[in-house]
Amino acid sequence: MSTSNHIQLLSENFSLHFAPAIAADTAEYICLVNDRHIPEAVVDLLVQDVPDPPERPLLISFTSRSVNLSWAHSQHPRNAPVTHFIIETRVGENGQWDQVSPIQTKSNVTSYQVTELIPFTVYSFRLKAVNKLGISPPSKESYYIVTLREAPTGKPVPTSAHNTSSTSVYIAWKPPPPDTILGEFLGYRITYRPRDRNPNDTKEIYIRDSTVESHEILNLEPYTQYKVTVQVFNPEGLGPETTILVMTDEGGKCNTCIILIN
Repeated sequence: MSTSNHIQLLSENFSLHFAPAIAADTAEYICLVNDRHIPEAVVDLLVQDVPDPPERPLLISFTSRSVNLSWAHSQHPRNAPVTHFIIETRVGENGQWDQVSPIQTKSNVTSYQVTELIPFTVYSFRLKAVNKLGISPPSKESYYIVTLREAPTGKPVPTSAHNTSSTSVYIAWKPPPPDTILGEFLGYRITYRPRDRNPNDTKEIYIRDSTVESHEILNLEPYTQYKVTVQVFNPEGLGPETTILVMTDEGGKCNTCIILIN
């Protein structure tokens, strides 16, 4: 037989020396003496190794906060049986694989539901197989997904509120944190009514521009306290309200205002 860089035929005792032994060395080895065609000895060598990488995980279904993965793993005879898998998660197209804690499955079943994801966020996944000898190299990463939207959870933060005349008021705010929008940021909804009036008297204004951070409400009643609410909205709906109480004046501008947040 011919020898490779890591296999040597030792003439002093007519043996093969493997350094190192690798999984590809798994084979049936025979010993022939001189010109005899019948083997004097047959040796079945089985070299076990860490698993081969699983196949690329497939995204079977997903919601705003979970994804169902499925995959296949190659169970070559040279490898010890797979006991479980490690699922790695990447957030964003350029995120790092070590930013999210890996998930260890409890068995070698080739499917899993990943939960506690963030709505409207880019994710990809990859796998490692584990056996008694160690951990495989990572699989190819899954294709990207964007989890589904949800209604926003963040409130605008009011920064200013005062009257600009006896029939108008000015309000200003800062948007909620981006990770609370949970969808495409479409803009703001403002509602207003005299504080002591029936909710049926409420009027609304939609500002379909997410960069706007102030608004002047016109055509109000003089010397009246108004309840104003501000909400962000995305395609899934409205976020929680921020409430502002502001009063028009009898005449000129009043710099005193009350802001309540609920």
